[in-house]
Amino acid sequence: MSVTISGSGQIVKQVIQTVKSDAFSSSVKTTWTDITGLSASITPTNSANKIMVVVALSGTGGANDYARGFSVTRNGTRLTTGNAGSGTSASMVIPETAASRNGTTINYTFLDSPATTSATTYQVQFWVPTSAGGTVYINTASNVDGNTFLCISTITLYEIAYA
Repeated sequence: MSVTISGSGQIVKQVIQTVKSDAFSSSVKTTWTDITGLSASITPTNSANKIMVVVALSGTGGANDYARGFSVTRNGTRLTTGNAGSGTSASMVIPETAASRNGTTINYTFLDSPATTSATTYQVQFWVPTSAGGTVYINTASNVDGNTFLCISTITLYEIAYA
């Protein structure tokens, strides 16, 4: 199925989506680590086509006041990352919070040029700083009243071709 984006001269050739509805947590530190079940694969129909990567990530940084970094990889190589100064380059961040496990949803969109017609896998990863104690949580968050919210995270891939 093709959908024309009105006035843009572009056509969406295919859409692939992975919905992660189960909880994930990890306390791995200072290593980019895959979020299990939050990846999607697409095989572009033309090497000139682009892949729009859209991530909606629900999570929390845990009980300590440290941000958690997130990135997206294409076949194991990280895509966009910041490089303005010293620090760990990331694509997205769950900000610091003084609350125990207040959650947030962060969004990421990037138009990638994989230049291939081979199967291409996009994977969401996380990073916890050395100084941070605790855990990164995906798809669960608690508030001060002890309520736990169960959420979903998604990665959606759109193959974009010029008409």
